[in-house]
Amino acid sequence: MSATFLNNSAAGLEPYVTTKQEKISWLTGIPRYLVAAIQGIMDGPSWNAKLDWDGGSYKGPLSLVSVGNGARTGGVFFMAPHADPFDGKLTFVHGYRSTRMGLFQVLPSAMKPDKGNMVEMDGINEFHCTRLSIHLDKPSPAHTDGEIFDSWLTDLEYKIFPAAVQMLLP
Repeated sequence: MSATFLNNSAAGLEPYVTTKQEKISWLTGIPRYLVAAIQGIMDGPSWNAKLDWDGGSYKGPLSLVSVGNGARTGGVFFMAPHADPFDGKLTFVHGYRSTRMGLFQVLPSAMKPDKGNMVEMDGINEFHCTRLSIHLDKPSPAHTDGEIFDSWLTDLEYKIFPAAVQMLLP
């Protein structure tokens, strides 16, 4: 499967929570997403993963992986807080927290753009790269710019295309 994104893409907990919030009709906006995050964290999804990128690799348990050109995701979350759309790199964050309490601790820090962001927490890692390959031991929901793919995936490939999109700025 091939897809493009401008701002961000993810597999693991982030799109898993999105699948939960799509089923909530009695709330809207940020409260709806927070209720879905609580539901998703209570489910405790995790995967075993193999990640390869220019400059490194990781093999082990995974709760989330978020890839960004921009720092902000979904309006209030900073899933790739140091992403810069002009640096010619993708910024990705991967992490694993073994308990629900550990995942709940990540939630408020994911809403902080700078000091205190989740990438400062144990088990959460941030890298800059031009390519990223993800292999998961079982299917995960995935999204690009908030749009969930029709099928859950085990393999994802990311590659940056610098200067591919012209941007107008104020």
